[in-house]
Amino acid sequence: MNLRHWAVAAISGLGLSWSLAGHAQTPSPLPEWEYSAGIGLREYFQPNPPKWQTELGIGVATQPEYDGSSHYEIVPAPSFDVRYYNLAFLSVGEGLGINVFHGKTYRVGAAITYNLGRKLNNDIRLTRQRKVSPTAEFKLFGEYVIFPVVLRLDMRQALNGGYQGFVGDFSAYMPVAGSRKYKYFVFAGPSVTFGSGQYMSHFFGVNAEQARESGLPEFNAKGGIKSVSFGVNASWFFHGSWFVNGAGAVNRLLGDAAQSPFTQEKTQLTLNFTIGYLFGGSGI
Repeated sequence: MNLRHWAVAAISGLGLSWSLAGHAQTPSPLPEWEYSAGIGLREYFQPNPPKWQTELGIGVATQPEYDGSSHYEIVPAPSFDVRYYNLAFLSVGEGLGINVFHGKTYRVGAAITYNLGRKLNNDIRLTRQRKVSPTAEFKLFGEYVIFPVVLRLDMRQALNGGYQGFVGDFSAYMPVAGSRKYKYFVFAGPSVTFGSGQYMSHFFGVNAEQARESGLPEFNAKGGIKSVSFGVNASWFFHGSWFVNGAGAVNRLLGDAAQSPFTQEKTQLTLNFTIGYLFGGSGI
């Protein structure tokens, strides 16, 4: 059985339905595709979805305090995801948005989402000027299916001054395992994150005033590739519409993000775990 036949059998065997939709997590350093894993394939297999679909869950996440930090934090990760046909959604991970164009192999849309910002801590590398306030973001995104691979591109821009410039991701992911008998499915894939000069300067640059306050050398962070990552998203339906979801990613800072004076760790790990319930769907 070739890869295409295996993927069709695995996904179709799962009953697909809405159970293929990724279980959104609280925004974190996970690759962007993990917040919507499987949505790009939904219309491929289910052109006539239920009118409403709602998912609620509670969870916990372990993640770096900020990009480049050597310290980790454990934070609560509530989850919810509401979908109206293939048109609109409200999700912790994807935000409030609409699929402006969509078809069997593609969707293109826009959303309002948010960035949790960056908190101060006792690390001298994060001076008062390095704080980034939580901010709403405007996001444009597109997905295209070259079955079984889903290609995704998104770009995000702050709306209320939390940061300047834009940041985006280019990702590819695919189903790599699944079982009707054991009621689970797994997605995996790489992602590349890039940022504009303003964005990189805001998060990784050190200007003269910041250098005087922190004792760090001045550093001019330029736009370009910020990081590469590889993520895995796995879900298991254990009792009807009850499920558990685990998501993890290894992220490697590159270029000026890696060379920044306040970057302590170039390679970071993020893990999320959620237990939830799917309303309006049959699970698998």
